[in-house]
Amino acid sequence: MNSIVDFLQSTMLIERLFGVGAYVLALGYFYNQIRCSKDSRKIEKYLNHYLIVLCILAFFYVPGASADLSRWRAMAEPWKNADLMWFLENRVIVSTVPAGYLLVFLCQKTGIDGILPMFCAAGFFGNVFHMMKCESKRENVNSDSVAVTLLFVMSTGVFLEVISGVRCMLALSIVIRCAYDEMRMQKGVVRHIPLYIVAVLLHIAATPLIAIRFMCMIFEKKRNTILTFLNVIFVALCALMAVALGSDYIDAAFDKAMSYTSHNVYSYVWEYLIAGIGFVLILTTIHNLKKRYPDKWRELKPSIRFLSAIIAYALIFFNVYSICQRFFSVCLICAIPVVMQFFSCEYACNRGKTRRNTIIILMVVLLIACTRGNLCGYKFFVF
Repeated sequence: MNSIVDFLQSTMLIERLFGVGAYVLALGYFYNQIRCSKDSRKIEKYLNHYLIVLCILAFFYVPGASADLSRWRAMAEPWKNADLMWFLENRVIVSTVPAGYLLVFLCQKTGIDGILPMFCAAGFFGNVFHMMKCESKRENVNSDSVAVTLLFVMSTGVFLEVISGVRCMLALSIVIRCAYDEMRMQKGVVRHIPLYIVAVLLHIAATPLIAIRFMCMIFEKKRNTILTFLNVIFVALCALMAVALGSDYIDAAFDKAMSYTSHNVYSYVWEYLIAGIGFVLILTTIHNLKKRYPDKWRELKPSIRFLSAIIAYALIFFNVYSICQRFFSVCLICAIPVVMQFFSCEYACNRGKTRRNTIIILMVVLLIACTRGNLCGYKFFVF
């Protein structure tokens, strides 16, 4: 009897079962509700409700000792009584990620531990669901394809990475949302410059992602040659300004990448398996979209070019767990318009085989994430 109790205490099996169970039940419920929705307003309502549930789960998250959230809480404990001006002068101004430090400081000043992971969950999934809502309002999109896309993103267990790693995934999601609005919603890049800056100041990992976005922008064709030329000039000016004004951040990003490649202290085979399956699904979807629906593929070409560049970056650093894992999550959310449009076309043509096979694979991925992946570490209480 004592051995059973010791096993349950050491593995936190009961706590993990309740935590993962709550996550799966919420995902299953909202997947079904969205799939049965009749219009985009219903879809938007359920995505908003799901966002609230995810924020609640994030608020009550109990991190493990090795989680970044635990490290930040320990580091920020003395900041509760610190003066704001002192903190700005001694922490924010001298840091290469001042917005990240300021975010942790402000959350810590509330005295409520759950505020930081909840804020990061709200920001990240708010950006993800924004993309889903916008795509769901397009003429050819149906609720079933939105539900499959939701399962595609949430089955991998990215949720735990968001609430445990806090700043990083929030920063990356800001960049992806800006890129999405520029490519799919035809919004100007100039209005997003402040957001790109905020993302870099939150986490250094946003730097290479922004660089990829601006390089892809050079190849985006505009309505006429003059606009295309101006696009190239704008990107060149941004690059010059980044080198002139942000060289410290570029150097910090480079040094961080080099430290990961030379000291890859952590790796996890099950997360590599999940990422590998995810990459295959994304690449297969792109291939099938081009083969079966070339008109839709041409419409999505800027998004696919950006997505392909991120996949290439992630695969180059495939042996570096931290980089590959983060950018696999970026690929998931960047693939939202591609996945949703593909399955909408499949639905319109009464092709259900690919959808069924994809859902089966995603259920296997969810099972791996819940039993062996990072998601199995989610718990909201400890005995």
